[in-house]
Amino acid sequence: MAPEFDFYFNCERNYDEVFCSRDLQGNNITVLLEADFQSLGNLRILQLTDNQIHTIERDAFQDLVNLERLRLNGNYIRHIPDNLFSTTPNLFRLDISHNMISVIGRKTLRGITAIKNLQLDNNRITCIDDQALRSFKDLEILTLNNNNLTWIGKDMFSNMFRLRTLRLSDNLLHCDCQLSWLARYLRHSPRLAQYTRCHSPNHLKGQNIADLQEQDFKCSGECAQKRCGSELTVIAAVEWRH
Repeated sequence: MAPEFDFYFNCERNYDEVFCSRDLQGNNITVLLEADFQSLGNLRILQLTDNQIHTIERDAFQDLVNLERLRLNGNYIRHIPDNLFSTTPNLFRLDISHNMISVIGRKTLRGITAIKNLQLDNNRITCIDDQALRSFKDLEILTLNNNNLTWIGKDMFSNMFRLRTLRLSDNLLHCDCQLSWLARYLRHSPRLAQYTRCHSPNHLKGQNIADLQEQDFKCSGECAQKRCGSELTVIAAVEWRH
């Protein structure tokens, strides 16, 4: 059973608007239920860092229509329900780093089209659906470092015209022919994702991806089919040519 917690929150008036925030950091919260945030439509900032949250019900945030900043970092979250953020269209900062999330599916982040700062680092993410981040045209900061990513879908960042910080270091990236696009992208954007390195194959391990040329990314045999989502992950065998 989830522990009860006090939902007293601070509100300030800015002209005709009421601006409310709530800091619930370090309260040993384990579950976020549908009823926990009812009638909190004025809430703009919600801080849930460093609890023990492992479960979030699908409609937990349905009343937080004005929420702008949400911090869920430092918990035990393994799964984010599809469309969890579909009722928070004004959310521009979301921190779910330092959790145990393994998959970012197509609907995981659906609805946060105003997002500017998205922190996903220090999870266990193995794959991100090709369409999961495509609508984030205003995104400025994206952290994906310290995860278990072995591949990244082609042109995943191509619509992020305002991106100024991208972190991809400390992943398990396989530098095969399907990752050659990333080398081109990083060369054209030298300030982004510095120190992003290959984890495999062995002869490329530790090399900076931006320093590699097209011919360094090799595949032979049948091209790998890679899909990522809440329902399916398929990685066909790739025969390496050394």
